[in-house]
Amino acid sequence: MITLKKLNEPVRTLKGHTIADFSGKEIITYKDAFITICEMHRPDSPGTGDAFRAFSIGSKFVEAKNELDLSPEEIVFLKMIIKESNVFIATIVGRLSVYLEIEKVDEKKI
Repeated sequence: MITLKKLNEPVRTLKGHTIADFSGKEIITYKDAFITICEMHRPDSPGTGDAFRAFSIGSKFVEAKNELDLSPEEIVFLKMIIKESNVFIATIVGRLSVYLEIEKVDEKKI
């Protein structure tokens, strides 16, 4: 298992500023961003189980406090849906990708 830490930290711009949601009232955290990515995932191939898998991982983020244990396979799946996502601006997508890269999961071994 891989432990994702500091999920309640705000996602920051390249200049270090926090990013607010569309209402401008709430700062987007890593946890918020991962939940949204999972909720909004639309698989290219229906019937593969990817939508359910995204929902299941998103549910784990909802239940998490500030840390979450995920399997290497779940991390690889998250990386894939982040790359395919068109939900967020490039800064958030980039920050989520960098956050997961810190874990150094070797996708070729899975």
